Amino acid sequence: MKNSRKAHLTLITEERVGPSEFALCGRPLAGESRRETPRTVVEPEGNECNGCRIASGHLKKPDRAKPTEEQKRMIVYYRRLTKQVGLMRQLGLTPETIADILRNVSPPGS
Repeated sequence: MKNSRKAHLTLITEERVGPSEFALCGRPLAGESRRETPRTVVEPEGNECNGCRIASGHLKKPDRAKPTEEQKRMIVYYRRLTKQVGLMRQLGLTPETIADILRNVSPPGS
């Protein structure tokens, strides 16, 4: 449905009786923007926000796509570059000098 809003799940404990300020997915919940009154459910109905359902353990987190060979090369490149920045700092180079050096470095394949 276009322009529809999914319901969010919150955690209600004995110490906190009213609705929470944040949903389980991390989104802030503003009381004045609600379309309907909050209600208590024991089990999610399935039409709630996917992030909240994942956080509550009622939905499996989707598998991540495996990186391509090019992405793997870039991951290794940037990890090595990060280590080299640390080594340059240990050598006592200033951040401006390190930035000048990095501007002249080009990623593999370019």
